[in-house]
Amino acid sequence: MTQSYTSTSTFTTSDARRVGGKVVADLRQMQMAYGSPSDREIENYLGELVTLLSDGYLDTVMYGFKKDGAWLPATLRYTALSLGTTGEGDRSGTVKRGVETAGAHFTSYLTYSQKWWSLTEEARTQYKAGLPIRRVSGEEPNAPGGWIEDKSYISGSGGVRRSVLGGVS
Repeated sequence: MTQSYTSTSTFTTSDARRVGGKVVADLRQMQMAYGSPSDREIENYLGELVTLLSDGYLDTVMYGFKKDGAWLPATLRYTALSLGTTGEGDRSGTVKRGVETAGAHFTSYLTYSQKWWSLTEEARTQYKAGLPIRRVSGEEPNAPGGWIEDKSYISGSGGVRRSVLGGVS
């Protein structure tokens, strides 16, 4: 006798919102520690993240302070996990405190998935028009100190893996 089974993996907008809620909790911790990002920026980052993540177009997104072309420690990077990822996921985490941010500005840098690049240029332009953030092309800023993966935020069959520049203290 043979047995077979079929499984399907789904990642819904609700799953993306649950994951996004954990990213927002991290950004709120950053706001409490350093005064940025603003509430409005956090709301816009959430809208962008949920949309890109639920449609499979996010590769990575970084949030943090940049000075003289380089990210400062405490910058957070989120990498989209492939569909079919399972597990409990972690609670939102802490952010590195005590980083000198004088003369730095809060910013974000995003890269798109392979699925995104399979869209036509016209489709990408139309899609971007519906996002709450207008991004421009640019080179990835320098990230001295190395990334330390410390958390995974999972819901349904997808999510993000969080990395911290220079670790958390």
